[in-house]
Amino acid sequence: MATRGMIGMVQADGRTIKAVYCHWDGYPAYVGNVLQHHYNSEAEVVALIDSGDISTLGDTLSSTEFIGGYKVLNNGEQTEVDSAAQLFANSNEAYDYYKSMWCEWFYKYEDGIWWVRSRDTGWRSLAGVLEDIREGICES
Repeated sequence: MATRGMIGMVQADGRTIKAVYCHWDGYPAYVGNVLQHHYNSEAEVVALIDSGDISTLGDTLSSTEFIGGYKVLNNGEQTEVDSAAQLFANSNEAYDYYKSMWCEWFYKYEDGIWWVRSRDTGWRSLAGVLEDIREGICES
């Protein structure tokens, strides 16, 4: 079963956020850990988000499986899948949109720091959440 997530980056204006959907393993112990340790520069985060929606996040862009191409409809016809990153007015708007898509975990990169929240919590530093997981304090 998928653990869906949103991965976003606050833009230079300090308000808008560009984000993508991530289908598999969205919990902090996997996606959060990969983001924190392998996508920790603005250039890497921009490249990841500009590549579009994600099926499975890898340690590198080349090992990441992206969503895209075509899908077959119930009537047998094919339709193109739009998997481009989306721009939102603010983090709350992005959260609401991806929450409606059954996302459980939400990540944003802002001023060089990764932040995470679940459906049940507010934004926390990802580094702090990963430390809590290592110490057995919170869920992964």
